[in-house]
Amino acid sequence: MSYGHWIRGAEASIVAARQSLRAGRAADDRSIADTAVARSRVYQGLAALTEVLANLPATGGMTRRDADQVLGKVPATPAVVRGGLLAAAAAERVVATRQPVAAPGRAFVNAARKLSTAREILLSHAPPRRAPLTPEGVAIRAGAGQEAALGDVGRLLDEMVLADAAVAGWLSGSETLPAARPLAEVALWASTSDLAVVAQELMAVGNRSLALLHGLNPPPLPHMTESTAIRSADDAAEKFAGVCSWLYRNPGQARTAHLATGTRLGLAICLAAGARDARLPWNDAAIMASNMAGSPPDEEGQLVADQMQQLSRWIQDDVRKYGPPTPGPRQEALDRLALMLPILAERLLRVMRVAVPRGEVFLRERAGLHKAPGQKIFHAVGAWRVANPWSAQITAVRQTLTAAAATAPAQRTVTRVASRGFLPLAVAARLRPDAASTPAPAQRRQARARR
Repeated sequence: MSYGHWIRGAEASIVAARQSLRAGRAADDRSIADTAVARSRVYQGLAALTEVLANLPATGGMTRRDADQVLGKVPATPAVVRGGLLAAAAAERVVATRQPVAAPGRAFVNAARKLSTAREILLSHAPPRRAPLTPEGVAIRAGAGQEAALGDVGRLLDEMVLADAAVAGWLSGSETLPAARPLAEVALWASTSDLAVVAQELMAVGNRSLALLHGLNPPPLPHMTESTAIRSADDAAEKFAGVCSWLYRNPGQARTAHLATGTRLGLAICLAAGARDARLPWNDAAIMASNMAGSPPDEEGQLVADQMQQLSRWIQDDVRKYGPPTPGPRQEALDRLALMLPILAERLLRVMRVAVPRGEVFLRERAGLHKAPGQKIFHAVGAWRVANPWSAQITAVRQTLTAAAATAPAQRTVTRVASRGFLPLAVAARLRPDAASTPAPAQRRQARARR
């Protein structure tokens, strides 16, 4: 399930908590204590999500007094937003480790868990203080989708402020219980501070931006398993994403076999999807890669090469059996594969940059005629030599793959895929804003009016 799924789920859980706070009353001290801790977990989850989105350094929190000095008075930068969220999470003298029994506490716990899952999806692509692990992680570090994602944080913060405004009514009649006062104080501060102003500012910016992260899923597993049969177009798209992820994570294990099978796969996708602009560079690259050889890959690398061959055969057999794709799952899968062709070209370029200097790529020399002693028959015998980075063939392959990587997907393909809500972040981040016209989050009703 995607990042956007968990963000929407967290919002639904916060709304359920607010409704429970307005509809009921606190039963006992345990219910109050557990709800206070669950509420703090939501704010801490929002702060942690903001930290990952903006790649902020890990620092201490901000007191409520410090937050009053900056919230609403300076621009809502990610660091300021994180400080305000941590200040709202600081409920003193409240400790609870049990599963909440009250409905508001259970809803807050569900929201915190969903925020944690959304954060883990981001971390699987761009872990803190480390190089990004995937092309999507590179895009995240470059700021792709950040404004819209912070707009999501603002929307969730706005819902939390409204929930805090309902805490006083929920605590009515229980003010003398030990856990009631800390919760009442922090909820009152959050609902009357300028957190609502910060939330509105974040939403205003986010609503003008593309929600690129909503379709982000965890990356495929980097280690390949035994190849399985491709039963559907979705299987083909998933296997292709796994191949691209493996090539990105393991450039040192890639060999000439991956270059040859990868270029043939790119050509097969172009022919099946009707990507005319990209067909010529992929065709040239496939022809030149067929005249190369190299050291064999290891067991895992051979599985990846086998999967690329399997994908090529499936695409060719599918077109031969059913003809050109028509609107439906087949067309959708081929559109998704065609959109990822520039990413595959970049991965293969990276393979060449690593394999050629290591002497693992061999070029075919012109065949010569040779006769064994005592025989009258001449045999054409091919010869191979180790490629160097300045070889004419290597330069030509690099140029064709560079052209393939720079070829923008057809506008009609982008429109079809974006209309179905699937636009890979690594692709969308490089498109013009008008090309990746994914819908922005719907305008939310004003917080002041809901109070």
